[in-house]
Amino acid sequence: MAIIIVLVVLTLIILYFFSSKASPIPYFPTNSQDMPMIVKAMKLANNQVIIDLGAGDGAVVWAAATSAYEKGLNTQFVAVDINIVLVLWMKFRRLVHPHKAHISIIHGDMFLLNYKKIIGSKKPLFYLYIAPWFTKQVHKMIQELNIPCTILSYFYPITSGKSQKTAHRVHELYFYTIR
Repeated sequence: MAIIIVLVVLTLIILYFFSSKASPIPYFPTNSQDMPMIVKAMKLANNQVIIDLGAGDGAVVWAAATSAYEKGLNTQFVAVDINIVLVLWMKFRRLVHPHKAHISIIHGDMFLLNYKKIIGSKKPLFYLYIAPWFTKQVHKMIQELNIPCTILSYFYPITSGKSQKTAHRVHELYFYTIR
């Protein structure tokens, strides 16, 4: 047990001091007071895949996956991040999550992934909490998939898209639909 505690503490120290140097997108955790709003906005359902681009420490994935587990849903969750420290932390946390069979963690560049392969025949929802200088590029990338989907962008609006609605608790959540 002591070894696990030491490993967790070391991981947190590394995460705190080095994570911003491993990614072009700064790591800012989601405000925990906004988590219920975000999970509710996802409208979790069977045959759905939630893709968290720039997942950071995975907090949104864990909260949504826990909700899906409690509701008995087969919702799939995909956490994508380029920061190896954050990816390792998510992989460690995934080991003890009750819905772990429905959670995938991808270490990679969000702009280089084959999303059609990840999505398969499921209804996709993309969740973003990324630096504002990347939102336009991510929006274009998702549009080019030519598949109907939903985008939820936390904190930063997508300047190249028109939000259908917003939600607010501590920070804003912007909703976009691509048909």
